[in-house]
Amino acid sequence: MKINNLKMKNAFDGNLIFGSKNFNKKTSRDKHLKENKKNYDFKKLLNPQGIISKKYTIERNCPVCNSSIKYSRIEFVKQGFLHRICNKCQMFYVSPILNKKLSHKVHYEQKSFNRVYENSLQIKMDKKKFLYGLKIIEKFLKKKNKILDIGCGTGGFISLAHNRKWNVEGIEFNKYSSKLLKKKGFIIHEDYLENLRLKTKYNCITMWNLFEHLPNPKLMLKEVYKILESNGIIFMLIPNINGLANSILRDKAVAFAGYTHLNFFPINTLKNFLEKNKFKVLHYETIFTEIETISNFLNYKDPYLGETRNKINYFSPKFIHENYLGSKLILVAKKIN
Repeated sequence: MKINNLKMKNAFDGNLIFGSKNFNKKTSRDKHLKENKKNYDFKKLLNPQGIISKKYTIERNCPVCNSSIKYSRIEFVKQGFLHRICNKCQMFYVSPILNKKLSHKVHYEQKSFNRVYENSLQIKMDKKKFLYGLKIIEKFLKKKNKILDIGCGTGGFISLAHNRKWNVEGIEFNKYSSKLLKKKGFIIHEDYLENLRLKTKYNCITMWNLFEHLPNPKLMLKEVYKILESNGIIFMLIPNINGLANSILRDKAVAFAGYTHLNFFPINTLKNFLEKNKFKVLHYETIFTEIETISNFLNYKDPYLGETRNKINYFSPKFIHENYLGSKLILVAKKIN
């Protein structure tokens, strides 16, 4: 089944519509990027080699095949975090990672991106994006039943799904977001899935921008499998490690933030990983071209806050998405009983 409506995808691609600099300013991403540099400066935690000190981190094996980091190669170091590729399965991952206490603090207290979520232009773009995703879900699930959105943020997706007659719940432990959603009357669980012991069965579990944050994605799949109905589906949106912007910008890409973004799946690696954990991939595609981000970088400008006057269309949205080169990957997979 192929769902690849280019016109719909372009309609929520802010970079494509407004340009990189204008979109980042209009949605307050420029302020978020500056605050991130200030709030997540790990210089005090670095050892003499420029790596995060062991006392603040946990070393982990490849999150897909469990190969030791001895069997990986380091691609680059950013903010003291080692970004590496597994030689066995080609998984791109961060190791060592922040210990659980520091990691929880980063996500629990995060504030600056909430202002992006609540920006009026971002809300408009997100509604189109979430509707696009929900229509994909509804192609595979004719009966609207129960959706659990893990990492639901300020609730843009569950609000839309609720309005389209889905029975929705969310998991979110960021204190600002969970409080906001509970005030709106949503059922929000404020803990890690493995600690919740949920009794409800869901026929769809969504993970928008979540899977890249997980220290142990295999554990998440096991927990998700337990609470999915027979033939239920998962929907995820994750960074595309093979996206053109990420491949060209490398450590300059905002996707690479080792304190929070830990996993970057090549599509074949992700498909194999899901199949080994009892899920069958039904559909995948990419969204977000980042054409102007790339153009800025190739013209020696700041990729996100710069502006290129003499613009050259190196790539088209059609070319990027037909070749799965968008910066984000959408995937749908079905539970195998």
